[in-house]
Amino acid sequence: MTQTNMNLELLIKLLKMTTSSNDSEALLFLRKANEQLTKAGWDWDRLLHGKVTVMADPFAGVPVPPVVRQTQTAPLRPSPPPPPPYQPRSYSPPPPPQPTYKPYRAKRRKASRPSAKGVTLDDLGL
Repeated sequence: MTQTNMNLELLIKLLKMTTSSNDSEALLFLRKANEQLTKAGWDWDRLLHGKVTVMADPFAGVPVPPVVRQTQTAPLRPSPPPPPPYQPRSYSPPPPPQPTYKPYRAKRRKASRPSAKGVTLDDLGL
């Protein structure tokens, strides 16, 4: 690749980078492209007149086709089938849950009392 082609390729890359959405970057690359042109001894006017050939519009003699507006467009795919008609269902609540355990009930203990058999009032001190 010759030096001229390398400079032209670099110039094309720099010009592509001017499409950045960041304005600072776009301006930087435009200035770098101007720098490359100056190094090569060119300017934009000479480059565009020497490299770009502007030709006449190839479609100048072609008539514009009429615009046909369709009132209704055809579906691209078949529509889904309609949903089934609504049929209310009778509702019955579920049965209440049955306990799976046996509730704990504390057993009463009888209070221990001394037996009254064989005890006299004298034994009690009365």
